[in-house]
This record gives sequence, C-alpha cells and structure tokens, in this order.
Amino acid sequence: MKTIGSILLWTAVLALALVAADQTMVRLPGAPGDLRQAYLELRHDLLGDAALPGKPAPQGSPRYIYVDADGELHFVDSLQEIPPSFRSEAQRLKH
Repeated sequence: MKTIGSILLWTAVLALALVAADQTMVRLPGAPGDLRQAYLELRHDLLGDAALPGKPAPQGSPRYIYVDADGELHFVDSLQEIPPSFRSEAQRLKH
C-alpha cells in the first residue's frame, strides 16, 4: 500500500512539473521568440485548436502531415501548401 501511495505522489509531482514547464513556455515573455514559436506550433499540432489560446486554427479546413525528401516532418493547413511531389504521400489529420 505504501508503494502505491508513493507512485501516485510522484506521478502527481511529475504532472505538475510538466504543466509548469508548459505554462512557462506559453506565457513567459523572456523566452526566445523562435523557441517559443516552435513550441507553440508543436503544441498546436499535438493538441489541436485548444493549444493556442487567442490563435485558433482555420475552421473547416483539414490539416495535413507529410515527410519531405530529407525525412523532415511537416504540418500544413492545406493540400496546396504541400509540394506536388509529396502530395500523394500526405496524410489528412483527424480532429
């Protein structure tokens, strides 16, 4: 019983630390602009529309994901943003 309590305590501590780090990146004005913007875009790609307060994603248009020739992963808001050579491999994201 002591072990379960310890696991729950440390799980709660880790969750609070993750929330604190997330909110620091979202709200801290001193964070480097490029790093903050990259984090906000990643957060939006992972969590969807609720991830960027004050900057909702375009409504009604599907999002897509594709991998370029260098193996880099890209998230885009429309099929037209994907280079023609990669469109056949692109996948539509579900919301």
